[in-house]
Amino acid sequence: MSLVQWQGRCALVVDDSRTQQYEVTCLLQALGFGQIHVANDGQDALDKLQQIDHVDLLLTDLNMPGMDRVYTIQLNLRN
Repeated sequence: MSLVQWQGRCALVVDDSRTQQYEVTCLLQALGFGQIHVANDGQDALDKLQQIDHVDLLLTDLNMPGMDRVYTIQLNLRN
């Protein structure tokens, strides 16, 4: 079920559940994403974003310990 517009694109999955990380990663692979990065929480996501040139799609859990998704996105937009 590959979608041409996602071929070779880059995604970042932010979730504290390894099961959810796995499920979303499998789905993104099936859609044709070229690079899929995984972060365990908001701080891990911010660290990874410092190392990645760009991200086409960011998928994140709403409620995570330490730093929820809204705060993570606000911090990322400031950088």
